[in-house]
Amino acid sequence: MVQYGLIGSVLEEIMDANLKALHKDLTAAIEAKDPEKINLIRGKIGDQFPATSAGAEANFRLGISLLMAGQSVEQAVERLRKAAKAKQATWTAQARLSLGLVLKAQGKEQQALFELRKVAGGKTQDLAAAQAYGFMLIILEDTGKKEEAQRTRKQYHALLTQLVNDDDNEVSCLSHFMFGMDLKFSGDRQEAKKHLEAAKSKDGLKPEQAIQVEQALAKL
Repeated sequence: MVQYGLIGSVLEEIMDANLKALHKDLTAAIEAKDPEKINLIRGKIGDQFPATSAGAEANFRLGISLLMAGQSVEQAVERLRKAAKAKQATWTAQARLSLGLVLKAQGKEQQALFELRKVAGGKTQDLAAAQAYGFMLIILEDTGKKEEAQRTRKQYHALLTQLVNDDDNEVSCLSHFMFGMDLKFSGDRQEAKKHLEAAKSKDGLKPEQAIQVEQALAKL
């Protein structure tokens, strides 16, 4: 048993050393602004260490990179699925959210809902879960599933009601923004205005989101 323990320890040290070396190469590639090399190294990290946080991040970022570059959607989806299976909180949730959007764009609504429900129903009810509810709501309404859409909206609003009071200013601001936009869409102008103005006052939005808030407020 001692011998097996020593072998396991040596293997872990080798893996750690290999991962550190790949991270060093990745940092150099990022500093050199070499997208091909960045993707190549991320592919190695994702393939060799798929279950780790580093591997999940590499697979997620590689999947997004492939999508943004207009390259193989199938390869991008494969990378996102690997990240989703890693069970590494942040990257798994982001991978499933991205998968949901890609599958929706491909007309695979049921598969998209499956991925999004995994995030929305997770133990951690955070901003990613709220985003999942929001995307689910769009799909359900687009596909005419009114009763399920109503239930989802209640869950979505319940979670946003908690998140607008989050200590993290960015989380609070984005939650107000998401809440306000959905209330505007559903016709509650007064409450929509309250949340959109709160999002604006917190000054934690990205420029494009700030523009959306201004445009939405102008139409209320």
